[in-house]
Amino acid sequence: MLRFVALLAAIAALTPFAIDMYLPAMPRIAADLGATLGQVQASLSTFLIGFAAGQLLHGPLADAFGRRRLLLGALACFALFSVLCALAPTLDALLLWRCGQALAGAGASVVVSAAITDRYHGKNAIRVRSMMVSVMTLAPLVAPAIGAWLSRLAGWRSLFWLLAVIALVNAVQVWRYLPESLKQRQSLRPSVVARNYWQIISNAGARYEFPALALASAGFFAFLTATPYLYMVQLGLSDTQYAFAFAANVLALTGCAWLNSRLAGRVAPRWLLIRALGLQAAIALFVVISAGLFGLHLWLHAPLWWLLIGLNGLVFANGAALILERFRERAGTASAVLGATQFAAGALSSIVVAAVSHIGAVAVVSVQALCLAASLLLLRSAKR
Repeated sequence: MLRFVALLAAIAALTPFAIDMYLPAMPRIAADLGATLGQVQASLSTFLIGFAAGQLLHGPLADAFGRRRLLLGALACFALFSVLCALAPTLDALLLWRCGQALAGAGASVVVSAAITDRYHGKNAIRVRSMMVSVMTLAPLVAPAIGAWLSRLAGWRSLFWLLAVIALVNAVQVWRYLPESLKQRQSLRPSVVARNYWQIISNAGARYEFPALALASAGFFAFLTATPYLYMVQLGLSDTQYAFAFAANVLALTGCAWLNSRLAGRVAPRWLLIRALGLQAAIALFVVISAGLFGLHLWLHAPLWWLLIGLNGLVFANGAALILERFRERAGTASAVLGATQFAAGALSSIVVAAVSHIGAVAVVSVQALCLAASLLLLRSAKR
């Protein structure tokens, strides 16, 4: 199990690595390509949109052709688009190749989630997902620090060269150690694909759970997009200090994921999910009120953000397990719907954050609070 979890975690870590590593380099990218910081922030939205669309494409392919072949192709394409990003002469070119990079990364993400569903169910699936989160969060833990250090040493383009190397190393590991886990292949006929998608999205409970988890993800990505603005612009941290502050968020996430793995099988996953999401919504609301009344203060708001992000270790593992248990025979397609809705919502929230950042910190943190409150209401409706 440990080798399986470590390999899938290394593959899944490609996406947070691709997102988080270049956050501290955003000001340098803007200066080099003659763009504003807001325009460079849009490249994160582009990545998330491509990632969401790619999930819907790769889900049926994973159920039809198998996990192994799709994963090898996705990792090879990710490496290629990473090289093109490193060579991008303009911001428009960077946005285009980032979208291609995201489309390829989506295939890897779909396979990782489907492969877990293929092999495990119930409390074991929750435990494996939590263990994987604990391992893969090493990427966002070190990614901003690597991004800050490497962009100063060799320029921001070196970040994408590094991503290409990581993708190729993962492809070699998949070739050597990951066997095919799909037992029953699905047809790729358009009518069958459409029917599978419809049966998933029309399921009574999933009608509420998919958008609820999408809004929880939107709250997460709203904060992720806002971190350079909140930490470096509003609180005046340097890029190195920002990397350490960001690392504290990731450590909190790792700790909560570990706690969730210990609670699996002892506490009902839906109970944990609703309580964690309720606490997130309460913290986010307090951040909005306190920021509006007293402004942002590192000593007050940074610990709140650490807990707020950490609780995602309870939210996403339990939420994914609840949904995917319903659709074990179409795990690839169900994983695609879950991933697509989460990253599409994340892309929209990051666009909103970039658009309101000129208004001030209260407007930025309000986006996250609204997303989490709406998620909690939907999840309670699903329970009823």
